[in-house]
Amino acid sequence: MFHQSTSFMHRLLPHKELQSIYLSSAIRAFGISLLGIFLPLYLYHELNFGLSITLGYYILNSIIFAVITPFAAQYAAKYGLKHAILLSVPPYVLFAFLLYQNPSPFDLILSSIALGVSLAFYWMGMNVLFQKISHKKLHGTENAKKLAYSMIAAMLGPIIGGFIIQTTSFSAVFLLSAFAMVISSIILFSHTEQHIPFTLHLKEVASPVSLPSALFMVSHGALTMTQSVLWPLFIFLFLGTYFQVGFLTSFLALLSTLIILVMGKLSDSVNKHRIIQITSIIDSALYIFTTYARTITHLLILVVCNSFIHATRDAPLLAYEMDNAKKNIVAYFANREVYLCIGRVLLLSIVLLTEQVTHGFITQAILNIALIIA
Repeated sequence: MFHQSTSFMHRLLPHKELQSIYLSSAIRAFGISLLGIFLPLYLYHELNFGLSITLGYYILNSIIFAVITPFAAQYAAKYGLKHAILLSVPPYVLFAFLLYQNPSPFDLILSSIALGVSLAFYWMGMNVLFQKISHKKLHGTENAKKLAYSMIAAMLGPIIGGFIIQTTSFSAVFLLSAFAMVISSIILFSHTEQHIPFTLHLKEVASPVSLPSALFMVSHGALTMTQSVLWPLFIFLFLGTYFQVGFLTSFLALLSTLIILVMGKLSDSVNKHRIIQITSIIDSALYIFTTYARTITHLLILVVCNSFIHATRDAPLLAYEMDNAKKNIVAYFANREVYLCIGRVLLLSIVLLTEQVTHGFITQAILNIALIIA
């Protein structure tokens, strides 16, 4: 009986460790996509917290992410990368639970902290694990596959999430998202982790990097907030319903998946940075045009172009950063996450001070210069 069960699990779970990462990432992406684009809307519109508290939630989250990352790196060095990923699950479940019912201000603070802790442990483990397992000459192709599989799984998330929110409540979405996180981490352990513990000092994590590299990572960090927080808010102000936002996001994900696969393979044979430079110039122009959008037609043109540009750039951008991780890759990725968080806090703080979402787009257009000249 046990032998039959084991055989079934081996058929169900992928045999190659790289494929298990693809599958785990895809399930996690589905869980995140159920909630991801709707979380800023939930805080801003559903709970009526307004723009300041919504942005403050993400600023606190990013600060915690940066502070915890060095300790997550030390934990990963001592206990293993997959165990760091596994440790990211309990704080994510806590984050979802705290937002499960109408949260108090104290619940909101704890939720933001819990999410920051979860992200620090997850990305510290996943980035280094993927760097170790992927093939050096195929960083673009394999990053593209990871992104594409995640996008395919995530296509259903916004539609399902929007439908559930529209017909029931946010509570069911939080529960389903937390369940997906648990399954995602379990998938990784279909392959036993072969970890040799090593010592990582905090001074290694805080080692200085060149100014162009620092600005590059700061710009990339700001970009993650532009796409995950500012865009959903901007689109919702035009469309007005969760289902429409979810449907549009899923449709664009289909377009993006095809582009990512092509560009990932291409970036292994051409200059990755040249792709990043060209797309960043176009991206900056689009963000400036966004400030002049007034109609649904304007919105549709902008989001389609935005989706195309980011799909073209995402795989080369991640591969380019992976190529720069050469010596102590744990310290490199810990350092990287800290600079990404600085970019997130910088962008959101500017929007918080000006109380204008469009000012965030202008800021991102300027920060894209760092991606061009690095």
